[in-house]
Amino acid sequence: DHIVITDDSYKKTLEFCRSYLKQFDIDCTIIPFGDYEVLEKAIRKNTRFIFSESPTNPYLNVFDLVKIKKIADRHNVLTLIDSTFSTPFNQRPIEFGMDLVLQSATKYLGGHNDILAGAVLGRANLIDTIRNLHKSMGGTIDPHCCYLIR
Repeated sequence: DHIVITDDSYKKTLEFCRSYLKQFDIDCTIIPFGDYEVLEKAIRKNTRFIFSESPTNPYLNVFDLVKIKKIADRHNVLTLIDSTFSTPFNQRPIEFGMDLVLQSATKYLGGHNDILAGAVLGRANLIDTIRNLHKSMGGTIDPHCCYLIR
């Protein structure tokens, strides 16, 4: 399998891509942020999704979500956007057609920097796949963290 990710994504996300995904035979092509021509050329037959943050961390670049969705649809590839920096209050990538959206509840949603939590939003069939994996792997948030997020 293969994914495409932008080069100004969070350092640890890029590190995860470079180091850990290879262990699962997943290739990762890192492209310059905002170069949509290079993005489209980077897509292969085995590309599963395009990943970017919007806005990015730490550079605060904003991805053209409409453009990325058109490219992804032309190639039958999913879109995955980490929208942590904007929070759901300021940007809702689902409304632009993104397939999956990540939110770190640890940062702005929690507001205290004292919890470890996150959320994935998307179409039911994709979330069901993630939910089934979650049931096997665990990682359930505790009730106190839920209270702090609300």
